[in-house]
Amino acid sequence: MLTVPNVGRAALLKLLTQVGLTLELYTNDVKPGPDDTTATYHPPVGGGYVPHKLAPKNWSFKSGQMVGAEQVFTFTAPPKPNVIYGYFVRLGNILMWVEPFDSPFPVNLKGDTLVVVPTLTL
Repeated sequence: MLTVPNVGRAALLKLLTQVGLTLELYTNDVKPGPDDTTATYHPPVGGGYVPHKLAPKNWSFKSGQMVGAEQVFTFTAPPKPNVIYGYFVRLGNILMWVEPFDSPFPVNLKGDTLVVVPTLTL
């Protein structure tokens, strides 16, 4: 049985967040699964949406997890589709992790803002 001590877990988390990760939102209502890829998740189209690059310096280790800086998405119009179900983090085209929101976030108006705090726990 594999055992990862706390110091090793902290080091692994720090290593994972020091590479060129990108955070994207997704608009399809899908339950994350172990065989998912980036193609499983559909980012919004239009409305001023752009994926966010996650800067390695903006991560901190807190209570056994890595917590990234707030990622603020401000929409210039409703994207298509206009309901956001969660976010995913990728390294190139490799899906790293997915986090669905507790409830979907509808984008209905110009200026609607969604704040995401990427978090990684091992």
